[in-house]
Amino acid sequence: MRAQIARSAGLAALAAGLVLAATAPAEAAAIPKYKAPAPYGKTFQADPAHDFTTPSSRHNGILRGWITSYKSGIATYTPIKWRESADFGEFVGTNKMKYASPISSKVAYYSAFGCGRSGTTVNKKFLGIKRCTRKDLLAYLKLDKHPALITVYKGQIIRLQEIYQA
Repeated sequence: MRAQIARSAGLAALAAGLVLAATAPAEAAAIPKYKAPAPYGKTFQADPAHDFTTPSSRHNGILRGWITSYKSGIATYTPIKWRESADFGEFVGTNKMKYASPISSKVAYYSAFGCGRSGTTVNKKFLGIKRCTRKDLLAYLKLDKHPALITVYKGQIIRLQEIYQA
């Protein structure tokens, strides 16, 4: 009898483990892959269906932009574009298009300057590749505006990948 109970408990634990293992990838797979804009694109990304009279969440996808403010869990952000200059170039934003979304508790933040701003960590497209904590992200938001690819899914910012700017 004890052996049967132990075997049943073992099978139940195995089944629970399989369910958890199957659920985690399913949740990750549920987030679609979005086409990223060019990091140094020279036009603002259009969003003709969005009502810009009050800041609200952007539709699902990736925006080249920067966060202009963060308060009570809500980030306000705007699109940006790359503007060439005689020296090098710079990112510029627009005040005509504003979005506002909560930052997910599970946000993925990839820094171009390392966690704690400790050095350059970019790929060949000059996008951040160093995965940092949410705490690092919140500290980052207190600094000046920084260009990034901002991924929104179901009304929340789920990923922020910093764009390198010298």
